[in-house]
Amino acid sequence: MPCANLTCKLVDNVALPIGRKSLDYFDQRMLGLVLRVSARGTKSWNAVYRHQGRARRLTIGRYPIITLDDARARAREALCAVSRGIDSCGVHADKLAFAELASLFVEGHVRKLRRARQVERLIQREVVVAWKTVRRIPSPAAMLRSSSRMSRNARLCSPRPCNHATRTAVRSALGSPASRSDRGSSPSHA
Repeated sequence: MPCANLTCKLVDNVALPIGRKSLDYFDQRMLGLVLRVSARGTKSWNAVYRHQGRARRLTIGRYPIITLDDARARAREALCAVSRGIDSCGVHADKLAFAELASLFVEGHVRKLRRARQVERLIQREVVVAWKTVRRIPSPAAMLRSSSRMSRNARLCSPRPCNHATRTAVRSALGSPASRSDRGSSPSHA
């Protein structure tokens, strides 16, 4: 990991990494600013920092589009935000609620189905309501540690009476193949 006083001339003429996927050049003038050079010649700016004990890397942008001075200014803004306690990398992921994720799923996948309205109502009625109080989507390990979430999962996984159309709509929306008996096909006699 070379450390250098990055200049425009140095950034233009930086050597490509040999035998590696990428090589990072740390700026001595702006601590935390990194120029990452890939084996194919792509140069991108990153800001590296620690937030709550975890190492983070924020991609600022590619080199020809973002100049050295712009990269320093953006890295300074990102690192100032981190010093105030705002994680620039985690801002978008932490604010995503389950209902928003479900609506993104409906927009991207369910609207293409024949029974889109039925599946959308089913997702809203059965899935989103059960996860209404969850602010962020927890990791599987966090779900297993929390007993309140385990009871919620038990309610979700408990068998509920539903008709054939509902079962088929949920399976097709989630992409799981229906069993042969659910498709209504009978064995063909050859």
